[in-house]
Amino acid sequence: MGFSEASMLSKVGLGLAAAALLFDIIGFATDYWMAGSTDTPYGVIDMHLGLFKSCGAGICVSFGSAELDWQTATKALVILGFLLGLGSLALIIVYLFLKTDQMLFKTIAFVLAFAAAGFTIIGIIVFAAKATEVNQILNLSWSFALTIIGGLLYGTTGTVLVIG
Repeated sequence: MGFSEASMLSKVGLGLAAAALLFDIIGFATDYWMAGSTDTPYGVIDMHLGLFKSCGAGICVSFGSAELDWQTATKALVILGFLLGLGSLALIIVYLFLKTDQMLFKTIAFVLAFAAAGFTIIGIIVFAAKATEVNQILNLSWSFALTIIGGLLYGTTGTVLVIG
């Protein structure tokens, strides 16, 4: 059995898993989780920050040992969500292209997709709660939104696989 014999919902799940992975990796890897500008005596300074670095006035600084606990937690949760989503996509591919008759692959794939959604959304919530509390100048931006979309698509992938 192969791809042509697989159910339409399983094929849709494959597309959703790939889209979720794409949105998630673009979202968490870029440094526009928060962006904004502030007036200073030297003019307006555009600033933006992500999970791994912060930029302002043309200078970028990578986060290191000085990062806060919630930043480390957000990184860990979002990266773990990405890895679980990658595992889910890999198992969907195995299920569709190699072993369509093995429901175990599909079952583990939707469990991993739901776990990826959970970890990603929890990481997003941690970031939004703490970052907006700490930083009143910057607003949540497009990288943050892409990661939300990725997390929601992971959940949708799991739902479609359960239904199919």
